[in-house]
This record gives sequence, structure tokens and C-alpha cells, in this order.
Amino acid sequence: MRADQAERFRRVGLGCLTALLVAAPLIPSESLGEIATGSVLTLAAVTLAAASLAGCILFRKRSLRLDWPDLLVVLLLAVVVVSAWWMAGVGNVRATINAAWQWVNFGLLYLLARQLVVTGVERRALCLVMIALATGLSALAAHQVFVTMPRLVARYHEDPETVLREAGVEAAADSPERRLFRDRLESIQPTATFALTNSLAGFVTPWLILTVGVAGQLWQGCPERKKQWIMSLLCCLALGFCILLTRSRTATLASILGLVTLGWWHFRATHRWDWRVLTAVLLLFLLLVLGVTVAGVFDWLVVIEAPKSLLYRVEYWQSTLAMIADYPWLGCGPGNFQQYYPFYKLPEASETIADPHNFLLEVWSTIGTPGMLIFVAFLTLVVYRSVSMGSSTGPTEMEHGSTEPTCRAIWIGGLTGALASWPIGMAVGFPPSLDLFWLGLPISLVVIVGLRPWCIGGRLPHGLLLIAMIVLLVNLSAAGGIGFGGVATSFWLLAALIVNDSPHGHRSIHVGRHGMITLAALGLVVLAACHQTLYSPVLTSQTKINQAVAAGHQGRLERAETLLKQAIAADRFASQPWFHLAGVYHSRLLSTTTPEASELRSRFDEAIRQAERRNVRSFALQRQVGDWHLDLYRRFRDPDLLEIALQAYRRWTELYPNSNIAHAQLAWTHHLAGNQDDADRHAALALRLNSLTPHQERKLGEQQIHGGDLFDGTMANAEQRMQDVRKSLNP
Repeated sequence: MRADQAERFRRVGLGCLTALLVAAPLIPSESLGEIATGSVLTLAAVTLAAASLAGCILFRKRSLRLDWPDLLVVLLLAVVVVSAWWMAGVGNVRATINAAWQWVNFGLLYLLARQLVVTGVERRALCLVMIALATGLSALAAHQVFVTMPRLVARYHEDPETVLREAGVEAAADSPERRLFRDRLESIQPTATFALTNSLAGFVTPWLILTVGVAGQLWQGCPERKKQWIMSLLCCLALGFCILLTRSRTATLASILGLVTLGWWHFRATHRWDWRVLTAVLLLFLLLVLGVTVAGVFDWLVVIEAPKSLLYRVEYWQSTLAMIADYPWLGCGPGNFQQYYPFYKLPEASETIADPHNFLLEVWSTIGTPGMLIFVAFLTLVVYRSVSMGSSTGPTEMEHGSTEPTCRAIWIGGLTGALASWPIGMAVGFPPSLDLFWLGLPISLVVIVGLRPWCIGGRLPHGLLLIAMIVLLVNLSAAGGIGFGGVATSFWLLAALIVNDSPHGHRSIHVGRHGMITLAALGLVVLAACHQTLYSPVLTSQTKINQAVAAGHQGRLERAETLLKQAIAADRFASQPWFHLAGVYHSRLLSTTTPEASELRSRFDEAIRQAERRNVRSFALQRQVGDWHLDLYRRFRDPDLLEIALQAYRRWTELYPNSNIAHAQLAWTHHLAGNQDDADRHAALALRLNSLTPHQERKLGEQQIHGGDLFDGTMANAEQRMQDVRKSLNP
């Protein structure tokens, strides 16, 4: 009886794990920062881990699966925590904490999959759920390209201000930010439930390869599997079409390499080429390319400009290697890459990136050399576990008991995860589109029903899992994603299934009663820490910040101030509420009378100091501080305000030394202060950096200097102002 209860408990845990895996790609996770959109899922993963350990005590389970890859994952998480603890004070404190918890979430999902996924049927059921999810998101992406986004573009041309406001973008009429938003909108690249189109492509790519492999298995099966083969073929078409719609070069290249590897793997196993399969794959690829071309959504410049895109990556990697050289042991800290990168950014580089677009460099630069070596060792062991099994294509574990209850738990878990993504998204401010539920979800359910017979009685070769994981890593070698919840969970799931499929993956260690109690107590401590340092402060603070921003837009500044103070009380690590509070005081200062200015100035200065303490290396913060004080200088004509603006802009150039607009802004402010030698020096540097950048949108002629009209009352672009500064010194 106790064994039956323990098995039912395991099935519930397996369903919960499936729900977490499904929900992760449905909530944007690319921009962790201080928002932490994955905070709810992280708390849920920690809760599931703690509950699983408690279940071991309740049902007297005295063993846990443990292999060398598992120990390396635990060691990797320890390095992440140490790096976060050491580097948090010299970066963005809240972002560091959030990113560290995200890595804990990844590690727990891997370890939970290692413990809960027992049979081959369960492996196939989990993979089928992810294939169905990827297919549903591909349908959603196609709907965006052909229906949703054209409507949005038309709305933008009719009422751009409303569209910008709904997107949360504040940009002046002729600003580079507005042009960038418009260009991205008109490019009509789908994102589905992700924030970035490359993230969508990265998520779909491994499941495309796995689906192609399943289709190959069904092709060689009995005639009764014809319907399943047709379903798998339709999934392949949908997934491949989605990747082409995203125009992701890395995902397309990774997919092609994956298909070639699948062909080689099939030849190695059978020692013969099936020309029918090769012809079918080639025809399908040509059909997909023809389809997106005829539909007018594929730009051949994506192919032509591939070398330029690679050059951009090389520039990112150069800067990242310089960063690693300065912080070799603990890196810059999880979540801090975007704070440190501008210091190393090359003058000719295209943008200020949030990650180095390479999974290994991202791990190396954020948690240091020891963490990178541990991660490489983990990958090596996972690959070795699969390769060492030889050419066997069948499951290595005995199927036991009825498969129906287990599969039912996984199906219900997947459906629960999809439905739960709506309230979870609402809680973190990013609810999925309703199109997901009326279009994507039904298609996913059809895929599960159609391929269910394969799940129950088919095969999932271990080599297929390995190829899918490697294809994902190939994509992540030139695209960001190893720290994104929606993309990285696929990697950790595939790694766990590979280890589970190996003979070594069955090894267990005996844990005594006291040892299990200790582990369960540790799980409760981690759960409490997650709730107190991530879930509760972030959600409470972000809710108050959102309410304060809305109140500020309505002109209710006192209400906004009250809400922001509540946000500060809820989260003592976040800089955002202090930043917004400084903005409220700035607005009030611009409209206040002189007797009230002294007290507000004191509050304003304190809010800025607190924001800077929690976000030490933010050039954007220093830029805004300089702009604020320049605005106040315009209002009060106090030389001290101009000097503070100079200090902020000087700090901006220190954090971002190769920014042409930073030096231009500093040169102009020196010019206003009468420091002509300094003005000329920074103006010359700004113009030199301007000549080095090949990107038109980054040119000074396309940008404005804040307060550029303070000297003569006329507006001009930044390049013209730099020429004016130089002429004033050398008439």
C-alpha cells in the first residue's frame, strides 16, 4: 500500500514538473533585470523540490539517483551563489539576486527530472508535450506574421502614440528609439510568447530535430503508423516554417547541421542510405523556403548579410574576452553582464548587448573560470554517457506498471502549465496573448492525441536526444539564451533525459532517515530564502512601481511618491523604485516655488544616491541623472546643478568610454560651464568615435544632445553641436 501511495505521489510530482517545463516558454524571460518574470516559476520549482524530499520521508524512500553529472550541477549552483554574493555590491544588486535564483531554478529542474522520470514512456511523454508546445507556438508565430502584426503596423501608422504607450516605450518624435521601434515593428518577425524572435527560434530548434527523428522512426514502422507519421510530418513543417519566419541565421544553420547529423547517425546505425528519406527531407526544405518566399515574409538579405552578422558576434566576443581577463575567477556576477559590457564595447560594435551571444562565454564571463570549467565538465559527461551506450536504439530501463496513469499525469501537468501561464503572466506583468489559448493550445492537444500511440509503444533513441541537445548548443553558440528560462529549460531537460537513459543514470545512493530529514530541512530553508529574497519582494515592489508609474502619468505625483516608498519598503535591494522616486521629485522640482525647492532637492539627491548604491555600473542611470540636473539648471540657473550634471556625464563616459553620444553630451555640458579646453577635447573624441561606427542609427547626426538648445535657443543634432563647440574654441 505504501509503495502504491509513493508511486502516486511521484506521478503528481511528475505532473508538476511538466507544468513548470510548459509554463517557462510561455512567460518572457529574456530581460531578467529587476523584474524577474520567472520568480513565480522559481518558487514553484523550489517548492516542488522541497515537497519531493518531504515525500521521501513520508513514504520512507531511502535512496536518491546520483551520478557525477548531478554532483557537477550542484557544484555549479554553489559557484553561482558565491559569484552572486561576491559581485552583487559592485553591479545591480537586485538583478544579480534574480539571475542567481534563475540558475537555481535550472539546476532544480534538472535534478527533479533525474529523480522523477523513470521509464522510457515517461521520457517520450515529456518530449511529446514539448514537441506539441513548440508546434502550438509555431502556429501562434505564423498567426502573428500574417494577421496580428500587419494589423499592429497599420494601427501604428494611424496612431503611433497609442501603440508606443501600450508597448511601454517613451520616445520623442524623431528619436533613434522611436525609429528602432518602428523598424522592428515593420520587420514583422514573430516572437510568439517570447520577447525576442531569436529566443523563439532557439526554443523551437531542438524540438524540430527531435520531431524529424521521430518521423524517421515512424517511417520505418508498420503501416498502422501511417497516421502518426503524417502527424509528425505536419509538426516538422510547422516547426521548420516557424524557424524560417524568425529569420534566425543561427537557428537555421543549427537546424541544417542537425538534419545532416541525423542522416549520418541513421547511416551509422543501418549502414545504408535511404534515398527516399533524403529526397523527402530535401523536398520539404525546398517547400518551406518556397513557402516563406511566396508569402513575402522571407528576406534574402538575411542570407546575404550573414557575414556581417558573424562580424558583429566576433566584436561581442572580443569585448567579452577582455571582460573575462579582468574578472577571471568569479566573473562579473550573474545578471551583471549588461552593466559591465559597455566598458569593453568596441567603438564599431552595433549595440549594447545583454549577453555575449555565446553560451560558454556567458557562463565564463558571469560566474568565472571555475564555473565555466564545471559547466564544460558537465557537458562532457552528458555527451559521454550517451556515446558510451553505443548504437542501441531502445530504452534501457524496464517498463513497469500501467503506462496510462503516468501519461495521464504528464498530459494533465502540461495542460495545467499552459493554463497557469495566464495568471502567472498577469502576476509578473506579462500575460500571454489570448491567441495562445484559442489557437496554440488546441493545436498542441491535437498533436498529443495524434502522436500518443508513439508515446505509449514507440521508441526514443538516446542518440536522438543527444543530437537535439547539441543542436540547441550550436544555436546558443551564436545567440543568447543559456540564461533565459524559456530557452534554457529545454537544454536542462534534454541533459537530464540523456543521463537517465544511460546505465550510469540508474545509480542510487542510500540516504538514511536523518540524512533525508536534513535534506528536507535544507529544502525548506531554500524555500524560505527564495520567498523572502525573490518572490515576495519582487512581486510586491513591481506591483507598486507599476501603480506609481500609472499615477505619475495621470499627474498624481503625491500618490506616486507614496506607492514608490511602499515599493522601497518591500524590496530593499532594488534600485528601480529609488530611480522612479527621483523622477517624481524631479518633476515636482521643475514645477515648485523656490521656498519648497530645498527640501525637495534633499529628497531628490538622496533618492539618486540610493539608486546608485544598488546599481553601481549603470551608464543609463548616470545619463538620466545628468539630464535631470541639466533640466534643473535650465529652471534655476544654479551653477552647482551644472557641476553635478558634469559629474554624472563624466561617470557616464567612464562606464561607457567608446560612446560617441556620451562624450558629445559631456563636451556640450563643459561648453555650457565655460570649460572650453575640456569641451574641445571631448568634442574631438566624440567626432572621432563617430567616424569609427559604421551604424547609421548610432551616428551623432541621428541623435540629439540633451539641453542642446541651452546655449543659443536653437535645436541641432549632436554632430552639429560638436562642430559648434570646436568652432567656438577655434573661430
